[in-house]
Amino acid sequence: MSAKYLCALIVSILVMELGMGVLPAMGQNAEDGAKGEKPKVHKALAPFVGEWEVKGSEFDAHTGKTRPFTVIESIQPILNGKFILGRAYYMKRKDVALWVMGYDDKSGQFSFRYFNGAGMNGEWIGKAEGKHKVTFKAKDLPPGWSGMGLNDFTDKKKPRMGLVFKDDGGNVMAKIDGTKTLRKNVNEKEFHKTWMKKGRETGTSASSEMKKMRFLFGQWKGTLKSYIPGRDNNDASQSGMFTSMSALGGHIVINRTRMSNFKHFSVITYNRNRGAYVGYGFTSNGVSVEMQGTWQSGISAVHWKVVKPSDRKLTSLVRPIAKNVITNQLVGRNDEGKLTYEVNVRWTKVK
Repeated sequence: MSAKYLCALIVSILVMELGMGVLPAMGQNAEDGAKGEKPKVHKALAPFVGEWEVKGSEFDAHTGKTRPFTVIESIQPILNGKFILGRAYYMKRKDVALWVMGYDDKSGQFSFRYFNGAGMNGEWIGKAEGKHKVTFKAKDLPPGWSGMGLNDFTDKKKPRMGLVFKDDGGNVMAKIDGTKTLRKNVNEKEFHKTWMKKGRETGTSASSEMKKMRFLFGQWKGTLKSYIPGRDNNDASQSGMFTSMSALGGHIVINRTRMSNFKHFSVITYNRNRGAYVGYGFTSNGVSVEMQGTWQSGISAVHWKVVKPSDRKLTSLVRPIAKNVITNQLVGRNDEGKLTYEVNVRWTKVK
């Protein structure tokens, strides 16, 4: 991965801009395509894309009951079609969700990051089963538990989906089965308005840790300057814009960044099991990264470290230094601890 792509990727994750301030930018058409132009999307992700109504049943072992459900879901390409973004809400229930999915050509695997309005989040890994099915396995459940998911596109007009969770004794704790139908004449602005409203009405509130992230909210512009030992043009810089705001009742911060030659989308949440912030970033060149952050109360800053890919020795400090001004310093080192590059960004709030 080139240094310029990696540096800008980390900047976008850490400064957490959420492009939802401009509603249409959530979808591919407004972000990457001209009016009337068909959105780009990776062929492996294409079957998931659409405006859907999902109807089915769900079993909960805690109550012993099975009940029907209806979910309204919007899935659209982002970042030149390298990833897809899903937003969903239940009808007649206070539950909302957001997720990001990508596909890796080398491994043949789907990656899936899920967040909901109850403050829960998880990672799933998927693979194709034949021409029309994709199966998923949950990665971060309690010890001994398992989660399996299925998307069946045999009937393209009415694809089916299912989820099964089992405890460490093999008992089914939850099971969901549903059929999806494409919705017609969808108003994206109205959908987004309802999705945001549902997120504020989930009945849960943002944690004290997530409230500390509010200094990021708004629209910002800035200049990135990088230093790489041995490089001749260390005076070079590039400008960028980002926007940031909360979603899902304050349980996540969603970000969009535009640099001069690529784009980024990132999600930040607080993971109580880790006792740390977690950031997931995605770029228009298909790269994804996971970071873990801690709050530095003495200087009101967030200190971040890349955890995936694990071979990246990267740390960053994001802090407000004045009203409407944020700085971000990113430092990369090799296995011997020697500096490989340094990036400094100064962001100024414009709205």
